[in-house]
Amino acid sequence: MTPARAEVTGGRRVRLIDATSFAAAGATKATWRVHADYDLDRNRFIGFQLTDGYAAERLTRFTVEAGDIVLG
Repeated sequence: MTPARAEVTGGRRVRLIDATSFAAAGATKATWRVHADYDLDRNRFIGFQLTDGYAAERLTRFTVEAGDIVLG
């Protein structure tokens, strides 16, 4: 973690959680959804989930630890 980021976040881990949808060829709505958890300080993804197109996006899809800052 850079010193500037540590000052802003209090040394806490910053995570970005989001999802994107994919449709099979010829489909009119989402067929699959990929949910992703990204650790901003380590500059890498730390988790993925693949669900059907009906699964909702939600922050609780991944385990959040005490002190984490989560952006969705």
